[in-house]
Amino acid sequence: MKRSITFVLIGLLCLILQNTIFMNFSIFGIKVDLLLIYIVSISMFLDKVELIFVVLPIGIFKDAFFPYIFGINTLIYIIVSFVVNLIENKIYKDTIVIPILFTCLSTLVKFILVFIFIYPSGILNYSYEKFLILFVYEIILNASICPFIYNVVKKVNMSEKLKKDWKF
Repeated sequence: MKRSITFVLIGLLCLILQNTIFMNFSIFGIKVDLLLIYIVSISMFLDKVELIFVVLPIGIFKDAFFPYIFGINTLIYIIVSFVVNLIENKIYKDTIVIPILFTCLSTLVKFILVFIFIYPSGILNYSYEKFLILFVYEIILNASICPFIYNVVKKVNMSEKLKKDWKF
């Protein structure tokens, strides 16, 4: 339980950083998606029950700041976390290449779901070519930030305070 609370608080910190500091920085019109990278990173360390208790509040808070369709970010984060969690049990995950690959695939899933749910509504008025270019840039940006966030999540997960039981 304390692991879940700790990871939810770190996720909310990532949300605050994404909506304040990183909102002002864009590369080719793309902003880094810290929460998606964070969800991918924690999905490699938590089990399915903990993932629900961590991803659901983070997704709901993200949707509270998302102006278009409520629930799309929660859906994206839950799908990504479960797929990564299912796959990570079957592979060797001690290299940094695996989280980068999962981040790229998660960005692909995010863009597919955004294209399915938001693009037909007319909210996004990009051409298909512009949408594809934004997708490629976001994959590159998220993959370049992924090692830093993954290493932080790995250190937090391995900390002794999260392994001990809380005493009330």
